[in-house]
Formats: sequence, C-alpha cells, structure tokens
Amino acid sequence: MAKIKKFRDYVSVFIGKGMWVNDHDNWFVRLVKRGCSQLYTAGRLFIKKELIDYATSLAFSTIFAIVPMVALLFAIAQGFGFGNYIESSVRDVFSSQPQIAEEILNLSKSYLTNAQGYVVIGFGIILMLYSITMLIRNVEHVFNMIWDVESYRPLKRMLTEYVAMLFILPILIIIISGINIFSYNVANSLQGYEMLGPMAKFLIQISPFLFMTVVFICMYVLIPNTRVRVSTAILPAILASLFMSALQYIYVHGQILLSSYNRIYGSLAALPLFMLWMLFVWYIILFFAQYNYASQNHEDFMFNLQSSHVSHRYRMRMSAVILKMIFKRFANGESPMTAFDIKKATNYPISIIKELLTQLCRANILSENITAKSEDESTYQPAEDIARISLAEMIKRMEDLHDVTMSDLQCETGDKDIDTILTDFDACYQQFLTEMGKKKIY
Repeated sequence: MAKIKKFRDYVSVFIGKGMWVNDHDNWFVRLVKRGCSQLYTAGRLFIKKELIDYATSLAFSTIFAIVPMVALLFAIAQGFGFGNYIESSVRDVFSSQPQIAEEILNLSKSYLTNAQGYVVIGFGIILMLYSITMLIRNVEHVFNMIWDVESYRPLKRMLTEYVAMLFILPILIIIISGINIFSYNVANSLQGYEMLGPMAKFLIQISPFLFMTVVFICMYVLIPNTRVRVSTAILPAILASLFMSALQYIYVHGQILLSSYNRIYGSLAALPLFMLWMLFVWYIILFFAQYNYASQNHEDFMFNLQSSHVSHRYRMRMSAVILKMIFKRFANGESPMTAFDIKKATNYPISIIKELLTQLCRANILSENITAKSEDESTYQPAEDIARISLAEMIKRMEDLHDVTMSDLQCETGDKDIDTILTDFDACYQQFLTEMGKKKIY
C-alpha cells in the first residue's frame, strides 16, 4: 500500500507541476515532458468540451449522410466515365466491412435513381447537397469549438469551398486510383531486383497509411476557421492514422469472437458493428484534433492550467492593454490586429486573449470582422468613436455583461448592516468610475 501511495503521489506531483517545468533537463526529458503535457491537456479539454457527446452526434450524422455523399461522388465520377473507381475506393475504405460496402453502393445507386425520378428533378439533387452540406457544417462547428473559434465562414465562401470540395474529391479519388495501379505495375516489374523489389513492396504496403495521414493533415489544417500550422498537425495526423489502423485490426479480428452474435442476427449484425466502428472513428478524429490544438498552443496552456484563477483586476488590466493597442493601430490608420498579433505583442495566453476579445465585442467596444489580411482569422477594430471609450466606460461595460443584483435574484442578505456597507461601497465605486471617466484609453 505504501508503494502504491508513493507512486500515486509521484504521478500527482508530475501532472501538477513536474511535466510543466523543464529546467536543467536534457532534450529527451524535455521532449517526453512536452508530449505528456500535451496529451494531458488534450484529454482534459476533450472531457471539458464534451467531445464524446459531439462524436456520438457526428457518428449518427455521418451514417445518415454517407449514402447521399457516395451517391454524389458516384454521379460526378460516372459523368467522366470513372464510376468504377469510386466503387473500388468505397470497397477499399470499408475493406473490413464488405457487407456495409455493398449496402452503401446499392443504396447510393438506388438514391440516384430515385433522385432522377422526382417531378422536379432538381429537388433530389438539392436534398442530396443539403444533407452533405449539413454534415460538413456540423463537423466545422465541432472543429471551431475545439479551436475556440466562434465565427463561421461567410456563407458565400462556405458554399464555394464546399461545392468545390465535393467536385474535386472524386477527381482526386480517380487520380489516386490511377497512381495505385501504376505503383502496383512498377512494383511487379521490380520483383526480380534484390533491393528495389522489397523496397517497392514495402512502399505499396504503407501507402494506405500515408494516404490516411495526408487526409488527417488536410482535415486538421483546413476545416477549422482559423490559422492552423501544418507542422503541428503532422504528429496528430500520424497518431490518428496509427489508432485508425489499430481500430481496423481490432474490428477485423474481433468479428471472430462475435461469431455467435453473427449467427443470431445474421446480416443485421453488420449495422450495429458499423455504428460502433463509426463512433470510435470520430473519437479518434476529435481527440487528435484537440491534441493538435494543445500542441500549437502548448506554451499558453502552461499558464492556462490556472487561467480560471486570474483575478478580475488583472483581466481588466489585460483588457485595457489590448484596447490601447487596437485603438492606437486604428488612430494611426494601420491594419487591424488579430488575436495572434496581440499574443505576439503582449505574450498573453491566446485562450485568455480570445476570451477577452469576445467580451469586448459583446460589450460593443470592439467589432469583429474578416479582412483581406487573413481570410481564416478574425481581426478587431473599435466599434465606435475611441474618444468616447474611457477606462471607466470599459470597466462599466465589461462588468455589465455579468451584472446580477440582489433584486434580480429576488433575495436579500438578511443583514441590514451588511446591506448598508455594500450599498455604500457601490456608491463609492460608482463615484470612482465617474472620476475615472476623464481618463481615456488612448
């Protein structure tokens, strides 16, 4: 028991402080500590943001939208005469679930037939595009929440990018299928060579893993409506691909253990297993998306572990500093600032900066917009004449966002002396803010 308690205390100290301090450590220890702190942060945020529930929602949304999506890809590819490539790609993706693959293909073809049979032919296509767009929209919403982004892409840009993606995707599948066929032919022609033959065979074997990694990198970089560095998305994408490969292995070999289950339910057994597989797929995708966020903002989270303990006084100070920089840029006719610009100038944690910027926008002191400077990141500028915003006005508006009085709660302290003291304090505080109203932020 003593050893268990000692180990538990060591783990508690390591999580609370040890893995966040890198003083006098060699490069390997620092790397291990950084990895542990990032995984811990990702796991903590994964639970805090209730991503398990969002993964469940996305799993069911994907199941409902997968048939229209495959139908659309099949229709586009068939228009170019390459529908067979889409069929082979679907079978490759669901290689561990051949029954599901055949059902998806059959339902997709039936979906296209029914869509063409509507009195208004365009209605079937619109319904198909709507179900796919809503799935992508929901995925973007969850990724934005992971990255603490509250603004969506503009409607025009969203429609342009989504439609372009839907039409480019089948072309990419066709190109990749052609590359695979070419690679297999090259590998077969090199079998007689002692070194090149095994090397080509190995590259062919890992090509699905590499392709999956590239897909995850594209997802983690392109879906969030903010700037995500490719360098920080590589490791999460590789880890996500490893876990996906492990999931496929477990799924294939796990069906042997469920042979009695298959005998009872027959072909119906494939559906709940497919739903369970899809659920774990989204667990993996969202967890490593959160890990990507923790990796890119690692230095901020070294402080953010205690960000909830930042006092109201220091939050007001930070808000004033942020406003002064934004007002100064505006008065000098310079381009507006982004959250990352403010982080570089102040070294404040990005999570607190975004929280304060959101509150300043809600207080109608700042306005958020997207400019040509950065299509993927919001910029901030004054919402009204900067001469009207004093330090006292800023404090008053920020506090009014959460201003709940005792009368609002319909209760009293029950102590007249305390009520009198608090009333006098409020009067003095309001008088102080009135005097401070003469001091401008910029």
